[in-house]
Amino acid sequence: MEFTVDLDLAASSARSFSQAAGVGCLLALPDGEVIAQAGYVCEECHLCTEIKGNHTGCAQKHSHALKEAERFGGKYVYFCPHGLGFAVSPIMGRVGCEAKLLAGPFLMADAEDYLSLELAGYLAESPQNEEALRALLSEVPYVPPARVSAVSNMLFLAAGFVSSAQEVTHLRLQEASDLLQGQISAYILQIKQEERVAPYPYDKEQALLEAMAQNRRKDANRLLNELLGVILIISGMSFSRMKSHINELLVLMSRKAVENGADPTLIQKSTHQYYQDLSRIQAFEELCFWLSEVVNHLMTLAFDFGDSRYARSLQRAIAYLRAHLHEKLTLEKLAAEAFLSPAYFSRVFKKETGKTVQQFIVDERMKKAVSLMRRRELTLLEVAGLVGIRNQSLFNRLFKKGLGTSPGEYRKQLLKKCDI
Repeated sequence: MEFTVDLDLAASSARSFSQAAGVGCLLALPDGEVIAQAGYVCEECHLCTEIKGNHTGCAQKHSHALKEAERFGGKYVYFCPHGLGFAVSPIMGRVGCEAKLLAGPFLMADAEDYLSLELAGYLAESPQNEEALRALLSEVPYVPPARVSAVSNMLFLAAGFVSSAQEVTHLRLQEASDLLQGQISAYILQIKQEERVAPYPYDKEQALLEAMAQNRRKDANRLLNELLGVILIISGMSFSRMKSHINELLVLMSRKAVENGADPTLIQKSTHQYYQDLSRIQAFEELCFWLSEVVNHLMTLAFDFGDSRYARSLQRAIAYLRAHLHEKLTLEKLAAEAFLSPAYFSRVFKKETGKTVQQFIVDERMKKAVSLMRRRELTLLEVAGLVGIRNQSLFNRLFKKGLGTSPGEYRKQLLKKCDI
């Protein structure tokens, strides 16, 4: 086989991963032939030979897991036939999977719990082997369940470092596409069960914009995938009609980014580039992955504080502020979210945003009020309450100061435009 990836670099990645994660790692060909190894790996684990006499079951499991990793975006966590944990990631070259990084074995439970649960049947038949098994398990690394995902991600990054960039992108596209297909199938099933026509989910659209406003990236991407699933259905599987819906969504998301504090000039340039990119996309899975990148880029623009050492602190405080506009917000509470003293937080906030904390809160409340005014069922008093202002006269003064007109007049003009 002619390799297009650097196997020496791959072996170095395996060694570095093992040292960093504290888990054995081997570099092998897709058929299982070992090229390099580091730490406590499957070949050194004698659990199989102790219980069954050979590694055949493990070899089959490893082969199947590699196929699953290729199918599900480049990483896969699984158990061997005897319940020890493993993670695998393919190393992709120009001709497909050329090698793999295999991490494990590792325990995901206390050794005593493992013995009493996984090996209970064997020990019932061969109690004399308990001490030998206990000694064998003392060599197996322990990885808490909460850390397993991080170990798998680290292995994926190590494999991706060696892989062809084009093939890694393909795996990520496949992962996004598989996730979306599952959500589409679930939504179709729901529609069939309810025997109704699928309406456009404006509630999901609004929830997506709110998640973006609060920099909740995981929620934003989940809602985006759900929204794309519905768009696919109501577009009748027409790619051109899907793009029309996406264009409308781009406008809404771009405006939301500006409302959240993104530079309008940067947003305008980015939006122009988005439209050019969209016109070139021809595959559904590429569209899904690209749109996810757009959402994350827009949130980055809205929460970008440059090279500020307090960027993460400010992002956390502003995300909290936007999620709790309906509550009483104090400098002390926001400073606590940023893990800074109130006085220092106030100075940093003004320097990075150009506004005092109080000015920023008022501006965000007015933006939220404008958004809520589109809902005809809400009175202006209810709108004021939902943005944390219980005094109607104070709300009127702040609104007129910020937008140059009274809430009543603004809403009248707003709804008139909606009716056109």
